[in-house]
Amino acid sequence: VDKDLDGSLNDLSGHSDSANISAFLASLSINEKASIVSSLQILDLRNNGISNLGAVALAEALPHVQKLKELNLSYNSIGDEGICAITTKLKHTQQYSNCPLERLDLSCNQIGKEGCIGLGEFLQTNRSVAHLNLFCNLNIGLNGSRQLLTALATNDVLQDLHLEGSSCSHPPTRERLEYFLRLNRAGRKIFRTHNWMTSLWPSLLGRISEEPDLLWYFLREQPDLVQHAGEHRD
Repeated sequence: VDKDLDGSLNDLSGHSDSANISAFLASLSINEKASIVSSLQILDLRNNGISNLGAVALAEALPHVQKLKELNLSYNSIGDEGICAITTKLKHTQQYSNCPLERLDLSCNQIGKEGCIGLGEFLQTNRSVAHLNLFCNLNIGLNGSRQLLTALATNDVLQDLHLEGSSCSHPPTRERLEYFLRLNRAGRKIFRTHNWMTSLWPSLLGRISEEPDLLWYFLREQPDLVQHAGEHRD
């Protein structure tokens, strides 16, 4: 990566984070740098003092980073306004391009319920993010966790969600979140496709044979698999 551009991406510390990120956005207008930005796969901006203003500015750059696989914004000061701006832009980007973002690290920020609403809306249409880190966002609490739970009921891509230290001490909610994550790790996405082939059932059964709640889910969704389950045991 171009050294000057790399510096603008990884040295955004200071109080005027929005101004620094705006300068980074201005670099997108330079053709040779714009091509480098579009090819970035990892963007690590951890511990840069980024606030809501900086996050809003950064959100405007995301559509230009078309091959981004990992975005790390941990240890900043991003609150609900900033994360909603980012997730709105990510949602729009995924709708109109093949954004390959797989990992989103938002740990140790200031995300609360409203931010989780934005995250939930993004997750409901998300096609690629499998790992989401919300560790130590103290304002999430039970209400924010329930917003994420609503999203996970339909999201079949997310496999890892870290909520430790986020003030969600309600066991039923945490257990339900983990249930959907286990479904996704077992292969709920493949199971939901229109071209689902029953020939894949033995492989899926091998993953969940010792997890009765997951087995019950798949059999309930596809009752004709009961016959295939019997054939597999034979």
